[in-house]
Amino acid sequence: MKAGPQPRYSEAARQRFADLIARHDAGEPVDFEREVATPPELASELRLLHAGWLLLGPVLQGVRAGESELREAEEQAGGRPLQLDARTRRLLDLLGRLRGSEARYERLDEIARGGMGVVLRVREKGVERELALKRMFRPEELPPSLRGLRAQLLRRLLDEAWILSRLQHPGIVQLHELGVDEEGLVYFTMPLVRGRTLAEAFELVRAGREGWTVARALGFLQRVCEALAFAHSIGIVHRDLKPANVMVGRFGELQVMDWGLARSREIPRAVETEAERDAAAAELERDAALTLGGDVLGTPAYMAPEQAFGRSADASPRADVYALGAMLYELLTGVRPYHSEHSGLTSGAMLERVKAGPPVPIEELALAQPPELLAICRKAMQRDPEQRYANMEQLGEDLRAHLERRVVGAYETGAWAQARKWVLRNRALAASLAAVLLVLVAGLVVSLVFKSRADVKAAEAATRKRFGEQLSAFRTLEEFGEQAESLWPPGPENVAAYRDWLERAAALEARLPEFEASLGTAEVHETPGWQDELTKVIAEMKAFANEQTGLMRGVVPGHGWGIAKRLDFASRVEERTVSGTEVRALWDDAIAGIAASPRYDGLKLNPQLGLLPLGPDPKSGLWEFAHLLTGEPARRQADGTLAFDEQTGVVLVLIPGGSFFMGSQLTRSRGQNYYKDHIREESPLHKVTLSPYFIAKYEFTQGQWLRATGKTRARTLPTTIPSSRR
Repeated sequence: MKAGPQPRYSEAARQRFADLIARHDAGEPVDFEREVATPPELASELRLLHAGWLLLGPVLQGVRAGESELREAEEQAGGRPLQLDARTRRLLDLLGRLRGSEARYERLDEIARGGMGVVLRVREKGVERELALKRMFRPEELPPSLRGLRAQLLRRLLDEAWILSRLQHPGIVQLHELGVDEEGLVYFTMPLVRGRTLAEAFELVRAGREGWTVARALGFLQRVCEALAFAHSIGIVHRDLKPANVMVGRFGELQVMDWGLARSREIPRAVETEAERDAAAAELERDAALTLGGDVLGTPAYMAPEQAFGRSADASPRADVYALGAMLYELLTGVRPYHSEHSGLTSGAMLERVKAGPPVPIEELALAQPPELLAICRKAMQRDPEQRYANMEQLGEDLRAHLERRVVGAYETGAWAQARKWVLRNRALAASLAAVLLVLVAGLVVSLVFKSRADVKAAEAATRKRFGEQLSAFRTLEEFGEQAESLWPPGPENVAAYRDWLERAAALEARLPEFEASLGTAEVHETPGWQDELTKVIAEMKAFANEQTGLMRGVVPGHGWGIAKRLDFASRVEERTVSGTEVRALWDDAIAGIAASPRYDGLKLNPQLGLLPLGPDPKSGLWEFAHLLTGEPARRQADGTLAFDEQTGVVLVLIPGGSFFMGSQLTRSRGQNYYKDHIREESPLHKVTLSPYFIAKYEFTQGQWLRATGKTRARTLPTTIPSSRR
């Protein structure tokens, strides 16, 4: 088969059409039907260019066979030329232009062989990075039974490349390049993922080696759910999910691999006729006939029943849910589904087992595992897709709930389940509450046993009432902590709330001598448990009032500044940074200097609560400010530089506003933001304008962070925003 003559376009037509595409990529609405008609002398060329541009996008979806397979088909048809659709012809032209592009890769060794091709480790010349290259099989590398299916294998390889180009997720392997080598074999390159497969990790779990536990492996399975949930959200189903197709790295990296059997639920968009539309839909069903080395559209041990019965075209995201459940089955039982009772089965025999019925119930093989995990596995592996989790997000949420000791929806629901899980997550507090409850029950039992002794019963009741009020201080202290959390950051608006908080806290602190005196009474000594509980209450109250680390006056990990420190800062911050006489002079100089500076283009800045002007940097000319919540102001030295010590706070720099172009384009090599590896998500190219803003000159020191928050986790600091321009 010979390709027809290729049209030749004038330079004027090429430039005119490139301008139209640039306008389109920049977000401008372009009426192509009207635009390609002018100028009249270029109209015919422009229409051809426009038609080719429309076909190029979905061309990989429409491919049916490679060039060599088409020639073989012609010979089998008696030499009669095949009627090729426009998409296939254009793809063959694209592959012809890509031919030989593999020359820049140095082949190192073979990594693996799959159903559709060979995966090689290669080195990219020039940048010297190692990649994984997947190419289709040579004819002689295929078993005789598959040599007539090279067209389908080619289409599968191209489909995998097209699918990977859409899966932009940190948990999914990424596509680098699609090409054709000197032998005419299609290939694509991917990052070289180093580490071990999840199947190898499961072996380490079973052996108890290298720190691998069921909980650690569950964390990776939960992340697989997140990656697959993303794929499902854009209409892509993996259809061959198994532990061997998931790579985990030494530092926690995870990549879902081998999307060769994946299928997008979308019908190709570039269809010209009703017949082609029907053929495109039927193509999904024909995939079920392709058998690759014993694996029929997936590995039988992890295959959903609907796939085993040859209905792969109907495989929904719930087929991947089933496969994830089968992976969980293997993790919990130590064997793959169906292998426990039929070890050594061939893929075909195992496929028949999948059709015949479910595997051995997981409860019989994993008695020691938590019942919640067994329930998750059962629900994910239901034979009826409608009985499984509706999507990967629900399955991932149940796995996360188990890891976080929350209620697992597949196992139990309700208030009692929520309460039991709360106890497991808060053992210390629950133990204290249980102790109080135990004491109350014990008192009730004693009163029933000695009900004839009214005086003893009355004394016991009085004791419970008196000291029960004191033990309620536990809850009061917890409420003070919750209120303190809501009163951050310290500002003038919180001054009244801080004073009210401190007044109530002082009243509670004043009762401390009363609590301590109670420890020496006979009533406490004679009542089991009261001595220990009162001792705990007193210890908590002393910690609450501690001058250095108490929530009233000190700095507390978990809450930050104590309320007294917050009140002191909030009461004085306005005078220190806005209203004080000396401060107003500093702000007058700063406002005038910024307005006169050409760097700020006439910015008019108002005094900012919490900030103190430090003057402009002698080198950059940008104005700098001290952030008083984080420490004392830096000192400006004689040479204009800033001096710092351990008590110095954060220095903020006022950055001028400006504009820049965001995105990229591929049509004009000398145009704005041209990028040869441009992808559709980087369009349209557009202009972004930023207002002036503050940014820290240096990273936070540990001292600055602790002064600002008193804790190691992130807390939002107060921000200040420049006023609008004149």
